[in-house]
Amino acid sequence: MELSAQMSMAPPTNGGKRRCSRPGLGDIHEDMLERVLARLPPASFFRLRAVCREWRAVAASPTFLDACARVPSRHPWFLMLSERPHPVVAFDAAGRSWNACRAPTGSMPVAASGGLVLYSVLATGALCVSNPLTGASRALPTPPQGPGVPQLHAIAMYGSPYRVALFTGELPDLSMAVFDSSEDSWEGPMPLARRSGTSSPDAPP
Repeated sequence: MELSAQMSMAPPTNGGKRRCSRPGLGDIHEDMLERVLARLPPASFFRLRAVCREWRAVAASPTFLDACARVPSRHPWFLMLSERPHPVVAFDAAGRSWNACRAPTGSMPVAASGGLVLYSVLATGALCVSNPLTGASRALPTPPQGPGVPQLHAIAMYGSPYRVALFTGELPDLSMAVFDSSEDSWEGPMPLARRSGTSSPDAPP
């Protein structure tokens, strides 16, 4: 890339010489900026969101969330819940501070991964994924179902881009459906076969 594309030229000064302005944070490539911001303590990042609209929009970027998930040795945040209608709060272990979080109305958290929380809507059982710090959320498509009304046994959330696994059915006929956020679709339900040599009727497949 030519230097002239990165520097702005100031009006001529003493002796007709031109002065080049120094490149600022606005000249950093978007991917590199997201990597830098992802390594900040969460509290510092959310204070810096007030700098400009572009930085504020970074929080909802899938590539920024992926960059956050790749940062090693990040201190955990502990989400505090209550049966009473109190606001959801999280404790920052690194900054030793309490932070208000945003949660979908009428829902309860059932799993978490990479700073995102999976909620189940109490009235309908629908699933949605939310960023508890920004309040950004998305509803997941209705998961596929086998014959009858399967009993839900477990929910797991993992990976980046994240996946959600639902385990349903009755022993010994258990099945699993997986939602892939990169494809925005469910796969399954797939039957879970019992391992050969398992004799206990209560043993998991």
